[in-house]
Amino acid sequence: MTTVTTSARPPALLSPAFFADPYPTYHSLRAADPVMWDETLHSWVLSGYAQVAASLNDGRLVRGRTEEEQAVILDQLDASGQGELRQLRKLLWRMMLFSDPPAHTRLRALANRAFTPSAIERLRPRIQRLVDSALDAVQAAGQMDVIADLANPLPVIVVRRPPWGRSTWPCGASAAQHKRAD
Repeated sequence: MTTVTTSARPPALLSPAFFADPYPTYHSLRAADPVMWDETLHSWVLSGYAQVAASLNDGRLVRGRTEEEQAVILDQLDASGQGELRQLRKLLWRMMLFSDPPAHTRLRALANRAFTPSAIERLRPRIQRLVDSALDAVQAAGQMDVIADLANPLPVIVVRRPPWGRSTWPCGASAAQHKRAD
């Protein structure tokens, strides 16, 4: 049976130290409190694999937040000295991953139409060039942070140019607004 904790002193999930190195906090949460209510975030924090997997398959749970709940978290960001993350947080809340139906359904339909298997296959040579270029860039250093140097930037670089070859993105923004030199 899973223990639910409503800790009076949860880990500082919005602190600069957490963002610099979140892994010790993740380890502590998984070991002690795989399901924990965080009063600061007004959220449940799930850190155990089984708990996260179960929650993702439970239709009673939602990913979205009300505007009031969002305001609480944004205020906490400001209070913790992380005010610069305010715009990022607002952006994340609009993403498909963090949305519930019907917004999630609408966004997923757009993505499914744009990223068909044939469209992705057409991207293969470009993605290979980008990966080769990233590997060449770090070869002289003799080491690579795979997440920072490849995994984080690669999807953004690939997606910023529409694979379907039109000048308009599904959301209506022009490709030129998203263009950056490869």
